[in-house]
Amino acid sequence: MTCRRCDRFAGKLIHKISFEREQETPDMRGGSIIEWEYQGEFWAFIEPVSWGESMAQARLNSTITHNIHTRFGGDIRTTDRLKYGDRIFQIRAVVNEDERNIWTIIRAVEQVAT
Repeated sequence: MTCRRCDRFAGKLIHKISFEREQETPDMRGGSIIEWEYQGEFWAFIEPVSWGESMAQARLNSTITHNIHTRFGGDIRTTDRLKYGDRIFQIRAVVNEDERNIWTIIRAVEQVAT
Protein backbone atom coordinates (compact mmCIF):
# COMPACT_ATOMS: atom_id res chain seq x y z
CA MET A 1 0.00 0.00 0.00
CA THR A 2 1.38 3.42 -0.92
CA CYS A 3 0.98 6.58 1.08
CA ARG A 4 -0.73 9.39 -0.84
CA ARG A 5 0.40 12.01 1.66
CA CYS A 6 4.03 10.87 1.50
CA ASP A 7 4.76 12.59 -1.81
CA ARG A 8 2.64 15.69 -1.41
CA PHE A 9 5.68 18.00 -1.29
CA ALA A 10 7.95 16.06 -3.67
CA GLY A 11 7.31 18.38 -6.65
CA LYS A 12 7.34 21.50 -4.45
CA LEU A 13 10.87 21.22 -3.06
CA ILE A 14 12.03 24.26 -5.04
CA HIS A 15 13.94 26.24 -2.39
CA LYS A 16 17.60 25.38 -1.85
CA ILE A 17 18.19 26.12 1.83
CA SER A 18 21.49 26.18 3.68
CA PHE A 19 21.78 25.63 7.39
CA GLU A 20 24.35 27.02 9.78
CA ARG A 21 25.40 26.19 13.32
CA GLU A 22 26.81 28.53 15.97
CA GLN A 23 30.53 28.11 16.48
CA GLU A 24 32.15 29.65 19.55
CA THR A 25 35.82 30.58 19.15
CA PRO A 26 38.05 32.01 21.92
CA ASP A 27 39.32 35.52 21.28
CA MET A 28 42.60 37.07 22.44
CA ARG A 29 41.03 38.77 25.50
CA GLY A 30 39.65 35.73 27.29
CA GLY A 31 36.19 36.02 25.76
CA SER A 32 34.74 34.34 22.75
CA ILE A 33 33.44 35.17 19.29
CA ILE A 34 30.30 33.52 18.01
CA GLU A 35 30.14 32.90 14.28
CA TRP A 36 27.74 30.93 12.10
CA GLU A 37 29.38 27.99 10.31
CA TYR A 38 27.95 26.48 7.13
CA GLN A 39 26.75 22.87 7.68
CA GLY A 40 25.09 21.91 4.41
CA GLU A 41 22.20 22.42 2.00
CA PHE A 42 18.90 20.75 1.27
CA TRP A 43 15.84 21.22 -0.93
CA ALA A 44 12.68 22.42 0.78
CA PHE A 45 9.27 24.00 0.37
CA ILE A 46 8.79 27.26 2.32
CA GLU A 47 5.20 27.80 3.44
CA PRO A 48 4.34 31.15 5.11
CA VAL A 49 1.97 30.59 8.03
CA SER A 50 1.43 33.90 9.85
CA TRP A 51 2.61 37.49 9.94
CA GLY A 52 2.78 40.22 12.58
CA GLU A 53 4.34 43.63 13.20
CA SER A 54 5.93 45.32 16.20
CA MET A 55 7.74 48.55 16.99
CA ALA A 56 11.24 48.41 18.47
CA GLN A 57 13.72 51.27 18.74
CA ALA A 58 11.62 53.45 16.43
CA ARG A 59 11.64 50.78 13.71
CA LEU A 60 8.76 48.74 12.41
CA ASN A 61 9.66 45.04 12.46
CA SER A 62 7.72 42.32 10.71
CA THR A 63 7.76 38.75 12.00
CA ILE A 64 6.78 36.03 9.56
CA THR A 65 6.40 32.43 10.68
CA HIS A 66 6.94 29.59 8.23
CA ASN A 67 6.65 25.85 7.97
CA ILE A 68 9.62 24.61 5.98
CA HIS A 69 9.01 21.12 4.58
CA THR A 70 11.89 18.85 3.60
CA ARG A 71 12.68 15.15 3.37
CA PHE A 72 13.53 13.44 6.64
CA GLY A 73 17.18 13.24 7.59
CA GLY A 74 20.03 15.45 8.56
CA ASP A 75 21.03 16.84 11.88
CA ILE A 76 19.03 20.07 12.07
CA ARG A 77 18.62 21.46 15.58
CA THR A 78 16.62 24.29 17.09
CA THR A 79 19.89 26.07 17.83
CA ASP A 80 20.76 26.18 14.09
CA ARG A 81 19.53 28.76 11.62
CA LEU A 82 18.46 28.49 8.00
CA LYS A 83 19.33 30.76 5.09
CA TYR A 84 17.57 31.20 1.77
CA GLY A 85 19.35 33.87 -0.23
CA ASP A 86 19.53 36.93 2.04
CA ARG A 87 16.70 35.68 4.26
CA ILE A 88 17.50 34.21 7.69
CA PHE A 89 15.15 31.91 9.58
CA GLN A 90 15.39 31.17 13.31
CA ILE A 91 14.33 27.60 14.00
CA ARG A 92 11.67 27.14 16.68
CA ALA A 93 10.89 23.42 16.26
CA VAL A 94 11.92 20.43 14.14
CA VAL A 95 9.11 17.88 13.70
CA ASN A 96 9.26 14.38 12.23
CA GLU A 97 5.83 14.45 10.56
CA ASP A 98 3.65 11.50 11.59
CA GLU A 99 6.79 9.89 13.13
CA ARG A 100 7.28 8.03 9.84
CA ASN A 101 10.82 9.27 8.96
CA ILE A 102 9.63 10.58 5.57
CA TRP A 103 9.09 14.34 6.00
CA THR A 104 10.48 16.91 8.41
CA ILE A 105 8.63 20.12 9.17
CA ILE A 106 10.80 22.94 10.45
CA ARG A 107 8.84 25.69 12.20
CA ALA A 108 10.81 28.90 11.80
CA VAL A 109 10.54 32.66 12.25
CA GLU A 110 11.88 35.24 9.82
CA GLN A 111 12.58 38.71 11.17
CA VAL A 112 12.23 41.49 8.62
CA ALA A 113 13.27 45.04 9.54
CA THR A 114 11.36 47.65 7.56
